[in-house]
This record gives sequence, structure tokens and C-alpha cells, in this order.
Amino acid sequence: MFIYGPTPAQPSPPERSHGPLVAVGAYDGMHRAHQAALRHLRGMADEMGVSAGIVTFDEPPSRERRLTTLEYRLELIEQTHLVDEVWVVPTGDRPATPEAFVRDVLVDRVHASGVALSKHFGLGYDAVDDIATAERLSGELGYDVVGLDEALEELADLPCSIDGVTARLSEGDVAGAAQLLGRWHEMRGVVEQGDQRGRTLGFPTANMAIPSTLVIPREGVYAGLFIDEDGVPRPTAISLGRRPTFYKEGHELLEAHVLDFDGDLYGHVVRVQFLAHLRGQVRFASVDELVAQLHKDIAATRQHIGEG
Repeated sequence: MFIYGPTPAQPSPPERSHGPLVAVGAYDGMHRAHQAALRHLRGMADEMGVSAGIVTFDEPPSRERRLTTLEYRLELIEQTHLVDEVWVVPTGDRPATPEAFVRDVLVDRVHASGVALSKHFGLGYDAVDDIATAERLSGELGYDVVGLDEALEELADLPCSIDGVTARLSEGDVAGAAQLLGRWHEMRGVVEQGDQRGRTLGFPTANMAIPSTLVIPREGVYAGLFIDEDGVPRPTAISLGRRPTFYKEGHELLEAHVLDFDGDLYGHVVRVQFLAHLRGQVRFASVDELVAQLHKDIAATRQHIGEG
């Protein structure tokens, strides 16, 4: 069961031993380290005979851009089938200190019987202080503190972090980011009407505005998959950037040319996955040069998708 916002404090909380074992953290991106932590959480909860849950935030603390929207993050958590409940703490309701967070959220609202923490996944304040605070209050408030660091040992050869994923995307290394995420990096949005320039060149595109709140790959051309509302993944050549051949100071835009597809996509909520970086953005001297390069991009896309 997924609960949006902390549940109201109950006047008569249940026995702590029957409350959930919860992990706390932003879980932005739900990368492989997050997934390993949740597998460990599930195992410990089963041993304790309690449910497993996550306490997270609608906005990841102290980050200008995030890898996933809240909706997408909750979807990824649900897809793991590892937790029973998720509590989302709205930014405006987040207590000012780790101690207040433990008392007001974890104890009075969630009624946690156990709190799972690590040096990587704390309460969202300062990992060292978070763990010390949680351990200090555990005896008084009647919950257990268990560790998640053991879960990350399986990833010793490939350390995963939000910063690591972000760095790879900023370099255009979407394949490297996929290794850390355990899936292809994905952007979602509504197809908007553009200037129709791609159609006039013989390469119609589905255009998506780029949210300023999300981490995006480096500007360039990519091979990827386009997933419409029907759920069918279709090979696509992606242009991400400002279209320098036509606009000196254009706004950032994602343009997806869906291969072998001719249909009306305006207004559709779609997903675009990045599989391989093909080249950087280039300003071409003529439209003919651009068209020639687009043919090469499509051929490279087919090759990367396995249709070449």
C-alpha cells in the first residue's frame, strides 16, 4: 500500500514489535545500490516478522535536479515488489532536525518497529548524525536500528550513487549510467507541436520539452527507444539540445524520430529511453549536409538496436 504524505499520528500506536521495518532516503533514480538495499530490507523484515517500508521525500533534499519525478520513483519502487508501504514526507512538513524526524515521523506517524540506516542512506540530514541520533533514541522510543551497509558489498566492483549516475549522464555516457541504474535512463513527457522542420526534411519528430528540474544527458544525438501509450518500444533516433543548425540560441528540446512509424502522437504521454550516444550536436553548413548526417544517424540507430 502506498501512502502519500505521513499518516496522521495515532493516539494509541500499535505495539512497536508489530510496526514496519523502514528504510529512509530519497531513493532518487532507484539505482542498483537502492535495489540492493531494499532486497536486504525485505530479508530483514521477513526475519523479524514485520512489513517492510520506505519513508521518502517528495523532493530529494539538497539537490537542484533529480533523476526521477516522484511519480516515476514510486513506480520504480513498486516494481521491485520488495516493500509493502511507502510514506512520502512533503518538503514543507519535513521536521527541522534528525531527532524531530525520528519522533514525529518514524515513531508517531509510521510506528516503526525498526529503522534501517547506513552511511549512504540516512535520514536526509547528515548520515553520521542521523545514525547516531537514531541509535541514541532507539532505547527510549522502543525501536531497533539495523544496518544496510552489508547490502552494498555485492556492488563493491561497481559503486552506485546518484552523483555517479548524474556524472555519466552529463558526459553522454548513457550506457555507463545504465550499468549503475540497472535499466536504461528514461525521460517522460507530453508530445508537443514543434515547428514542423523535421517533417519538411523528411524526418518527422515527436518533440518533448525538457523539465528544468530533471537531470538530462549531455546534448547530442542518441540511439534509443520510444514507448508510446500502447507500451510498445520502438527504435528511435534522439536529438537532445538546441538545434544549432537553425537556432543560435534555441531552448533545449528532445526530438525523437521514431523509425518506420507514421502516426499522430501529439498530446501523448510517452517515454524515451537512451541506449547509446552517437555524436555531439553539430552546426552544419547546409541543410543537405544535415540530411546526409541524419541518414547516417538512423543507420547507426538501427545498428545499436539490432536492426542493422
